[in-house]
Amino acid sequence: MAASSIKRVKLAIEALRPSIETTSGSVSHLEKQANDIGMSNNSLLAWTKQQIDDLRQRQRRLIELAEDLEKTVLNIDARNRAQGLIKLAGQAEHAGDVDDAISKYKLALQAWPNQPKIKQRLDQLQKTWSLKGPEHEEARNFVYQKWAQAQVNQLESLLPEVRKAFEVFKRLDDYLSATKLTKVNGEHLRELTDIVELLAGRNTEKDRQECTKYEKLTKQVVQLQLEVVEYLKNRSEGGQSEPPPTTPASDEKPAANDESGGIAPSDLDDKEEPPINP
Repeated sequence: MAASSIKRVKLAIEALRPSIETTSGSVSHLEKQANDIGMSNNSLLAWTKQQIDDLRQRQRRLIELAEDLEKTVLNIDARNRAQGLIKLAGQAEHAGDVDDAISKYKLALQAWPNQPKIKQRLDQLQKTWSLKGPEHEEARNFVYQKWAQAQVNQLESLLPEVRKAFEVFKRLDDYLSATKLTKVNGEHLRELTDIVELLAGRNTEKDRQECTKYEKLTKQVVQLQLEVVEYLKNRSEGGQSEPPPTTPASDEKPAANDESGGIAPSDLDDKEEPPINP
C-alpha cells in the first residue's frame, strides 16, 4: 500500500513538472515584452508568477512527502527483517544450534540497531556459549559432530563417549549443549523405533536377534535422554534457566509463570530507527 502511495506522489510530481516549465517559459517571454513596452508592474504578470511559485511549493511538498514515504517503507522493511531474524534465532536456540542463533541475532541488530533486549540476549548467549577448556570443546564437538552424524549401527559403540560428554556438560553447566543433545537423541530414537518395528514384523532368527539388540539399544538411549531431560528440568526449576526467546503462535499465550526475560519479535523498540540503505 505504501509503495502505491509513493508511486502516486511521484506521478503527481511529474505531472506538475511540464506545467511549471511551460508556464515559467511563457511568463519569462511576457515579462520581457512587458519590460520592453514599460509594463513591468503589470498585475496579471505578478499573479501568474505567484501561481508558478505556488506550483513550485506544491512540487517541493510532494517531493518531501515521497521521500518520507520511502523512508517509512525502508524502516518497515528493516523492522520486518529484524523480526524474522529474531524468530529464526529463537528457533535455532531451541534446536541447540547456538552458533546459528548468535549469527541471526547479530544480523537482526544490523537491520534494526539500538535494541537493548536483543543486545542483552546476544551478550548472555555468547557468554554462556564460550568454551571452558579443551575437555569442554572435545565434549561439545563430539555431540555436535560425531554423535549427531552417527549411523544407527554406530550408536552402541559411541554411547560411553556421549555419556562422558554429558557429564562434562553437567559439571560446567552447559545447558545449551545439553539441549542439543536432547534433539540429537530424539532423532536417534525415532530411527531406532522404526528399525525395531521393521524387524519385529520378520520371522527369521537373525531378524529376531537384531530386533532384541536394537530394543536394548533403544532402552539405553531412552535412559540417557531421560537423564538429560531431568538435568534440564532441575536446572530450570532451580531458577538457573536462560531459555531462548519465544514467539507464541497465534492461538498460544506465554506461560503465566515465565520469568525467562526472553525476547520476541514484538519487543523491537520502534523509537529507534534503523540505518537507511536505499
